[in-house]
Amino acid sequence: MKKLMVGLVGIVTLFTTACVDLDPDRDKTARILNVEDINYSDLQYMKDNYKTEYRWYSCNILLKDYLDAKDFNNEVAEITNIFTIQNDPKNSNDTYVIMFRHTLEDDDIDLIPSLWIEEDVPIKEHLVSVKFKEALKKALTANPKLHTKHVILRKHLGPLDINPQYTFGNNKGLIFVDASNGNLSYEQPAFRGTGF
Repeated sequence: MKKLMVGLVGIVTLFTTACVDLDPDRDKTARILNVEDINYSDLQYMKDNYKTEYRWYSCNILLKDYLDAKDFNNEVAEITNIFTIQNDPKNSNDTYVIMFRHTLEDDDIDLIPSLWIEEDVPIKEHLVSVKFKEALKKALTANPKLHTKHVILRKHLGPLDINPQYTFGNNKGLIFVDASNGNLSYEQPAFRGTGF
């Protein structure tokens, strides 16, 4: 009996030791935001709830660090997807903005009654085949000194019909990466060669 008790105590001690968290100070709620996974989830929600009566306008990506930071590690801090729905196609005032906001800590969804006036064309999801990290790598290869935390996936309104673009940069310069074919441009593709 004594051997059995010693054996059970040993097993319990071994089991509880194996289950101890080696880093008790680590944030157990921390997560990694993957742009493609978030977009898929948000688009699936819209399909399930609004069928084809929605329009996807942009995916706004906030990075944790500036692109030109010495310790930049590609970590995404926040993703916001913006959609619109129109309940009554005959009444343009019956338009709503649905905004999904994902952070490292939480997810929110807001339904905002609004007459949505946008300077973009809705994004067709099948035209987004270049992953965010591929576009990011192209932009950083083209200009490793980009000083921004913001990236936006959008289809710009302009005289030329273009694919959705990942837009990197700030008021000192922009880089556009085509989300369909990966082509890189230093000028706004929707206005290329038009004189605007």
